[in-house]
Amino acid sequence: MFNSVLVVEDRLEHFAFLEQALEQHNAEMRLESVQTVADAKQKVHADFDLYILDLELPDGEGVELIPDIRKTNPDAKIMVNTVFEEDEMFFKAMRLGIDGYLLKTASQGSLLGSIKDVFNGMAALSPVLARKLMNFHAQESTVPLERLTEKELVVLRLIAQGHTMKSAAEEINRSVDTVKYHVKEIYKKTGVQNRSNLLKVAHEMGVV
Repeated sequence: MFNSVLVVEDRLEHFAFLEQALEQHNAEMRLESVQTVADAKQKVHADFDLYILDLELPDGEGVELIPDIRKTNPDAKIMVNTVFEEDEMFFKAMRLGIDGYLLKTASQGSLLGSIKDVFNGMAALSPVLARKLMNFHAQESTVPLERLTEKELVVLRLIAQGHTMKSAAEEINRSVDTVKYHVKEIYKKTGVQNRSNLLKVAHEMGVV
């Protein structure tokens, strides 16, 4: 279960909605919230397990926070929770590397299920957005992938299953630096730029 969560949301009534779902996930979690991009930037360096970002905030867009989160806390999970389903914003967030993108029309039960899916290493998308993503990938040409080594395939499988660098290292009885090296090589060979696309590659290669 997620033990610490930062919610970036300026509408108090929606934060209350999120809070109820999160408490059902883990009643003892550390839950913090901020209402602006500026305040969130002071918090992203903290060790949160999950970040839930609204995109339309009083002083900017929540998507601005994703690169900082990925840089300072790469093993954290990031979910977007917004009213925006436009292609430009959706694909921008996906390219930056998120673990879930849910519309605010989702029920509390759906939200809780998505939080559990993200915790278990699965991507969580509202149905209309999942269709957008499927249509987009169907239109893409297939790019040949350089063959990965056996060790790289093992690491790719573990990452795709939701392991952190540390837990993957423990699983294969190697150092964290060794796992980071393999992940770097996987990124280089596949040409992907973030975890979301890495998961797509893993599924395409049949390693998960």
